[in-house]
Amino acid sequence: MNVNSSENRGFSWEIPPSLDLVKIYFIQKGASESEAERFYSVHQNNNWKTVKGRPIRYWKGWANEWIWRLNTDK
Repeated sequence: MNVNSSENRGFSWEIPPSLDLVKIYFIQKGASESEAERFYSVHQNNNWKTVKGRPIRYWKGWANEWIWRLNTDK
């Protein structure tokens, strides 16, 4: 397996991650695939930057926060 190939993009630290990896991560955390798509779309539209314009460095941390908020808003 070539860890630098585009197929593995976003596997850990790389930004942007692939949509498929985001979906897998969300499902593993008990969230829906549609919520993963929403997360991906929002961050893709923001060029994977924070609201202050800083680059997101670890997308899984942001995904965890997203999922946590989903669970606390229920």
